[in-house]
Amino acid sequence: MSIIMVLPQIMLKNPILGIDSNFHLNRIYEDAMQIKTGNFSYFQANYGFSQSGRIVNAMYGPIWGYVLGFILFATGSLVKFQIVSDLLLLVVGGSGMYLFTRKSGANELFATIGTILYMNVGWFVAWLTGQEFTAWGMMIMPYVLIMGIRMITDHDQPVRVLPLAVSVAVIIQVHMLSTLLIIIALIPYFIVGMQRANDRVKMLQKTVLAAVLTIIMSANVWAGMLNVTSGNHLMQPFTVANMDNVSLNLSIGDNYLFALGTVCSILFVCQIFAALSTKGLQLATYLNTFVGAFFLIIGSKLFPWQRLATVLPAAKNWLQFPSRLGSIAGILLIAGAAGYLTTRVKATQNSHHQVGTSTFLNWPTGLFAFAALMLVWQNVTVMNGQLKKWDTAQPIQRMDNIYLSNHATVAEIRAGFKGKDLSKGLALAAKGTTDYLNQPASDVKYNQNRNTYADYINQIVKKNHLYNKKVLADGSLSVTWQAKRRGKTQLPVVGYAKSAVTFNGTKGWNSQYQHSNLGALIVDQKPGKNTLIIKYHPGKTFTLLSLAALISWLAVLVLWVVQGIRQRKQPLSA
Repeated sequence: MSIIMVLPQIMLKNPILGIDSNFHLNRIYEDAMQIKTGNFSYFQANYGFSQSGRIVNAMYGPIWGYVLGFILFATGSLVKFQIVSDLLLLVVGGSGMYLFTRKSGANELFATIGTILYMNVGWFVAWLTGQEFTAWGMMIMPYVLIMGIRMITDHDQPVRVLPLAVSVAVIIQVHMLSTLLIIIALIPYFIVGMQRANDRVKMLQKTVLAAVLTIIMSANVWAGMLNVTSGNHLMQPFTVANMDNVSLNLSIGDNYLFALGTVCSILFVCQIFAALSTKGLQLATYLNTFVGAFFLIIGSKLFPWQRLATVLPAAKNWLQFPSRLGSIAGILLIAGAAGYLTTRVKATQNSHHQVGTSTFLNWPTGLFAFAALMLVWQNVTVMNGQLKKWDTAQPIQRMDNIYLSNHATVAEIRAGFKGKDLSKGLALAAKGTTDYLNQPASDVKYNQNRNTYADYINQIVKKNHLYNKKVLADGSLSVTWQAKRRGKTQLPVVGYAKSAVTFNGTKGWNSQYQHSNLGALIVDQKPGKNTLIIKYHPGKTFTLLSLAALISWLAVLVLWVVQGIRQRKQPLSA
């Protein structure tokens, strides 16, 4: 199935430049170049984002960024990277969904059909068609939800510390927002599990222990975010004007980010009503359905998101799209439907004394399979259409805030993104994004009424070619230029509170310099050659916490290996 979904790209050999492609390709290219050159910089972007020195990856799935960076480095081209990363997403996510659905009580057939459905719902497939990063968090969600099923079904050992801690720690390394959503989703399973556990105190103790281990294993993420946040006034991601407009909708047609489409709309509504009106279903089926329904409702226009945003404006930045809640709703409602159909088929077979009759003879099976095929067909068609845009006059799907350097032609853009040197494409078509830039405190209110994306293009992108930038072995960024006269000049480089700045041999810190409204450095240049070197210094605390995270991962790996060896030896000694 994974091959079928990426088959159009394998055949056409075209890349897809979606709405989020430019932002995430800059992140991934940054990590790919660090791996290639060995000039590592966990915080400061020295290769991507116009070599501006801004901090992005430390705030956005840092370790997974390196994983994707390695794939880009190993494959050597954008097309191959997209195919390989798509297959990784589909195989790992699909395997997790199959295991979760089986643990929830579905038989092999319905678990397989449910997995195909899951692999084709909005936010998951959006990585294939537009590089929406939420898909990577969704890939790990089923593995975490398996821990929830264990909580309600295994009364003797409802919590296993290592699997729970590792699954949550992994999703933290991938996508922080998905972590928050999945933890909220686990709460009902934990509550029900506590009520049914034979030893509630032990379950609570193991849960706390798993939480502590998770915190240690993810120390590099939260410590890095705190490190950057402290002492800076970070610009937040894109602010949504009206959250109601980006909520989930029941709809007719294709399934995409903000609309469930015909298949999912009918399937989800029918499953909710089926669970409400049917007795004797498995507990996992009920819980999956009702928790999924909760996320579906609060992610839709039924929930007053815009009114909430007036009370809690931060929701417009950290959540942005309420439809993201549909990622969990889809997983749970599909698993609920698979569990419901499994129970229904068994009941039908037993009532007719046809235990050996194939499941394929039941009409619900046919409808479930038909729904899956419909979604596959829709998404393959959509992907084929996106790929064909590459050969049109606008190979980049959305040109919002995209600046074409030197009035780049369509042919030049195609050559830049399809060649082996991705930096050419990223330089030709740069996007004005301001996520996590360090704006001066005095400009916070000023920027609220500014088109800061345009400011970024003017201050960073358009000026970049006037300066010679070089990445040094210690991860610092060297910027040199020739000046005709003495005076102040704004550089296409940004600084943070912990950025050490050496300008023309004089060492200092970012705070000793003036800045633009986006945090770009302003220096007093001299006639002739000028050199500025900038490097982010996180401090010893971050280093120690990151080391603790690394040691904890190695310890868990060793412990798992030892446990596996012991389990293999047990049958021999019996």
